Amino acid sequence: MIPAGEHTLEVVADSDAGSERISRRVRGPAEPNLPLRVTVLSPRDGAWLAVTPAEVRGQLVPPRAGEVDVAGATHEVGEDGVFVVRVPLEPGPNVIPIRVTGVEGAPETTLTLNYDETPPRLELEDPPAGLQTPASRVLFRGRVQQATALAINGQAVPLTRGEFDVALPLELGENLFELVLSDPEQGGSELKVVRVVTRIPDDVEPPPWMPEGIEDLHHGTFKNVKDGSELVYVPATAFDMGRNHTEDQAPRRRVRITHALFVGKYEVTWGQYRAFCAATGRAEPPTSLTLDPAGRFVPSDQHPVYNVSWNDAHAYATWAGLRLLTEAEWEAVAGGSRNYTYPWGPELPPLGVSVANVAPELTGWSAVRDDGYPFPTPVGTFPKGASLPYGLLDMAGNVHEWVSDRYARGYDPQDTRNPQGPSEGGLRVFRGGSWQDRLAKCDVLTRRAAEPGYAHDHLGFRVCVSGR
Repeated sequence: MIPAGEHTLEVVADSDAGSERISRRVRGPAEPNLPLRVTVLSPRDGAWLAVTPAEVRGQLVPPRAGEVDVAGATHEVGEDGVFVVRVPLEPGPNVIPIRVTGVEGAPETTLTLNYDETPPRLELEDPPAGLQTPASRVLFRGRVQQATALAINGQAVPLTRGEFDVALPLELGENLFELVLSDPEQGGSELKVVRVVTRIPDDVEPPPWMPEGIEDLHHGTFKNVKDGSELVYVPATAFDMGRNHTEDQAPRRRVRITHALFVGKYEVTWGQYRAFCAATGRAEPPTSLTLDPAGRFVPSDQHPVYNVSWNDAHAYATWAGLRLLTEAEWEAVAGGSRNYTYPWGPELPPLGVSVANVAPELTGWSAVRDDGYPFPTPVGTFPKGASLPYGLLDMAGNVHEWVSDRYARGYDPQDTRNPQGPSEGGLRVFRGGSWQDRLAKCDVLTRRAAEPGYAHDHLGFRVCVSGR
């Protein structure tokens, strides 16, 4: 294509007689008369900034050299039409005029920037960036500063002393959530944060290999022949363990369990433990309860064994050819692999729905939560409290569960692959809450510890064995 304007076109023709040069004057199409305009590249119009001066980048279109007047000061523009100007800001909204100088009829535009030295801040603990989960709901949890209002996808979220904790539904595939922080009472800046959470299908593959002494009961459940424990297959997984705003459970970090597990569907029962004592000559623990001085309660073979120490639990697991779960394994199978707060989901159930054997909650003389059982219940009494997605029962309430780890205040941030806990320490960890705790205290994150020889009527255990 011939460019705009007049040009000389030369053609050289070669033949046996020699070369002939032919010249012609040609005119290209007229140059288009494009209107000159100013385009602001950054920051966006209406942006909130926490620093001054602001760096304003723009361009003349079509590109050309010249001068622009920005907020009353003249600045040169290079051949590419790009200009960069630093503009001081005052607190609040700043309307910045921008115009081309020396060009008749050149347009003028304005850029509005808001300046706030203390903009809103968001510490988003959950969900982690890039989360993929089979869960039907996702937990948003964290805290805000310099803001009094939070909305997620336009829905107002309640704040309690600057903290929030809300579960939102998920559809299969990618789910986009826009979090907007603001202070409508004082005006000032807004902060927008986007999280994408992907819901994946909830499929669990059958185990490729089973440990010795394990029988397949089909439908995803198995049995340990030695002690009769019903086991659930759990594939290798990765999850975000702990929470940062509680020193005892910090730091929150990504943990990988690289092996499959066969985990007890129920806590070990009195019937199983009595069989162990009969086979080994070990003394049976007392059945008494501190809250039952009259001795009215007598546990059946289907109640979870209690009044057992860590040493007792370890001895039983070894005899049965099994072991105690590690803390990381326990948290993963209890609901942590879905980043849940409780085994059944991210929040407490509605009043009137019983999901665990826990202590009643009273308001005045009335019980607002009462499962109807004053003492431990037979294992599996509350199927609505099953852990998701594995279906383990009594992970919250009934009895606390000893795990294998020694206790330390907080986690080792480098111990992220099949964590075993500290190598030294006198205390052993137990998890899960008990019949003596309120339901809110029976989350999957809370840790407690005691001497390995300590036994109490709220302490029991669950067993597992490693797969591949």
